[in-house]
Amino acid sequence: MRDLSNASLVGETTIRRFEIHGEQLRERTLLNLKEALERAGIEFTEGKPGPTSIRCEDGMTLTLVRKP
Repeated sequence: MRDLSNASLVGETTIRRFEIHGEQLRERTLLNLKEALERAGIEFTEGKPGPTSIRCEDGMTLTLVRKP
């Protein structure tokens, strides 16, 4: 988490609250996180319709679903 925090300039506490509690983040904060992950080789793809998927450099695809 520290690496993502440093790369995105988003505090670790903010990232933790987002991951654990699904806390709403400002648009700029989400963009900072997304750009940091993209620089690390993560590609975000949008489902049509459906959840967001992440495609990694090694070809692996992960699908993100929000817990109720």
